[in-house]
Amino acid sequence: GCRAALWQQAFRFFREKYMLSGEIYIFKNFWNFDIEDINNSIQLYTSDITSYSTYEEAELECLKKLIEIVKKQNVK
Repeated sequence: GCRAALWQQAFRFFREKYMLSGEIYIFKNFWNFDIEDINNSIQLYTSDITSYSTYEEAELECLKKLIEIVKKQNVK
C-alpha cells in the first residue's frame, strides 16, 4: 500500500536532491545496506558490521544514516 510508496519517495528524494543512493541487500541471511555518492561513485557507508534481521529494519536504518550524512554535509 501507501507505506512502500512513501519509502520509495524518501529514497528518491535522497537520490535526486543529494545524489545519494541507499541500497538494501541480503548476505548470509542478514539484511545490510550500502550508501553511495552517485556523483563520485564512492561508497560512503556500509552496514556490514551490524546486520539486520528484517528488510524493514535495514531500510529504516539506511534512511536514518542518509539523514545523518546529509546533516553532516550541510554543516560545512
